[in-house]
Amino acid sequence: MEQNELTVIIYYKKTLNSCYVDFTENEYIINALKVLDGFKKQGIGTYLIKSAEDIIKKLGGDCAYLFVLGKNEWVHNWYKRLGYTDTDVECEDGYLKMRKELNNGT
Repeated sequence: MEQNELTVIIYYKKTLNSCYVDFTENEYIINALKVLDGFKKQGIGTYLIKSAEDIIKKLGGDCAYLFVLGKNEWVHNWYKRLGYTDTDVECEDGYLKMRKELNNGT
């Protein structure tokens, strides 16, 4: 199965903040979200996630996935606030797979 990748980049105050969307024919994974220190808690991460979700919807996807390090409780809860739910997938390296349905107008 072929895997593709898109990059969502925000150029803000001379800094790059980014995330990737990895996708196959049936799964879209938001990956490598990066907001630089000093620019956190300004809505950039939320904007990146929402932008990635919009791209996924335009590509015909109705569900987005991402992975979060299980011990990173703050980020895990942040993804939950953005509408992601836990799946039953837990990787050996401690990452948890989360999912969000995108077909409901979100």
